[in-house]
Amino acid sequence: MFQLRIEDKILQSVADFEACPELSEIWAQETIRFCLAWLKGEKTFSLQTSGSTGKPKVIRVSRQQMEASAQATRSFLGTGKNSRILNALNPEYIAGKMNLVRAMVWKCAILCESPSNHPIGKSGLEFRPTFVTLVPTQVIELLHRPQKKDSIKHLLIGGAPLSESLKKEIASSGIPAWQTYGMTETVSHIALARITQFPLRYHTLPRVEIGVSEEDALWVRCSMSNGEKIQTKDRVQLVSPTEFYWKGRLDFVINSGGIKLHPEELELKMESIIHEFFPDVEFFLASEKDEKLGEKLVILIEGPKIDSKINAVFFSKLKSALQKFEVPKELYSISQFSRTPSGKINRKATLAQLGLN
Repeated sequence: MFQLRIEDKILQSVADFEACPELSEIWAQETIRFCLAWLKGEKTFSLQTSGSTGKPKVIRVSRQQMEASAQATRSFLGTGKNSRILNALNPEYIAGKMNLVRAMVWKCAILCESPSNHPIGKSGLEFRPTFVTLVPTQVIELLHRPQKKDSIKHLLIGGAPLSESLKKEIASSGIPAWQTYGMTETVSHIALARITQFPLRYHTLPRVEIGVSEEDALWVRCSMSNGEKIQTKDRVQLVSPTEFYWKGRLDFVINSGGIKLHPEELELKMESIIHEFFPDVEFFLASEKDEKLGEKLVILIEGPKIDSKINAVFFSKLKSALQKFEVPKELYSISQFSRTPSGKINRKATLAQLGLN
């Protein structure tokens, strides 16, 4: 039976939600509002895209699309009425909303916590969730608190690609974890990759059709997309009609002197060296206009200004490990990256802070 636990309240029926006094936090108000609309049979819902790769926008999706997503996840993972969902994501965005939908479709219990980088608090430990969805920053905290993960049977991780070091830490932790692939237009994930092998191989959910464009950009057609073909800007390598490797974003490709550079692939190659010199920092590669090359590769690191001596040794190490054209031409440090409301690094806005876009 569906049951929502939020703050000190337990709600199940339409009457329970209608009688619930207004809660103080916006995320809690949105949780109550959305569940009540769903239980009353609302047919369409507005969703806000994250804005991490383009301008944020509001799209409308049908109840059937969201139900199809919940049912496909249930079929893929074998979840259902005995699952216990913990939601520590913002319900104003699709990932948080879909946890609520799953609980109502699967007819199971869900505990909602305030979105933060410290998921599974005291009430979460008592609740003993079996199904949890988190973003990478939340996973880091979870790994450092082993008692929080004992009951988890399915940990889904989305919002941003995982670093290689975090993937390895997750794999060695024994947590049954999956990296998700999806978008707001497909009402959450359409494929999952078990975090046990590298590179991650994504497997589509049941009845999801995929293919690639001439540029090897993934397209998707499924009931979650309302039967429409969604052309993405994600460059992938198809392994089979139901499996693929994610390679990076087409709109991040840098043309430097006629050589096409793929930032996300190079970020993985550089990660261990970057964290050797700058432990635990967030970073990404981008381009800067250059008279000779057209675009030159640069690296941005979140943190204080970097000492020139460290900078010289760092670049020396990069040059010994990478091909000449793969080595960034400049390193910029910025005290704080711009992020979207859902917590993703906003590359374009961060570049704008330095006047590089």
